[in-house]
Amino acid sequence: MTANTLVQELLKIMTPSSEFGSDREWELTLSFVSECRDQNFAEIIYAATDSSTEPWKVGSLIDHLVWNIPDVALSQMMSTLELWLTSDERRRVSYALAVEYVFPFSNPEEMSNVMLDIGIKWPEFGARCDELIDRRLRTLLNKGEMDGTWSRN
Repeated sequence: MTANTLVQELLKIMTPSSEFGSDREWELTLSFVSECRDQNFAEIIYAATDSSTEPWKVGSLIDHLVWNIPDVALSQMMSTLELWLTSDERRRVSYALAVEYVFPFSNPEEMSNVMLDIGIKWPEFGARCDELIDRRLRTLLNKGEMDGTWSRN
């Protein structure tokens, strides 16, 4: 199967309540990772979708891949997601905002600024952006990594 077909098959079998774990999902995922190991996973996923693809499906697929791709590929995928968040393409932004398991941008202040910009540009994403900012702040507080220099604003 081609990478495009693998992505489409994975997206087709996903449901909102499904966790990756079925034999078919693992088989398709492993095939996708093997097929695309030296390529940009996020861009391959984007190319296999269209405006009718529900963002949560792309976010869920990316969340799953986070735990199943080599570190170099993960770094590239995170960089791509950050580019999507700063792009003028609503679909790319919606896909990147649907990712749950990792935060974009290593710097929380940079992430906050980008999220605030998105909320201004696309008000329909404002609540999701606020949720991500708040969750990142809570995560930092829980880890004791706040030094008092970063705030939500």
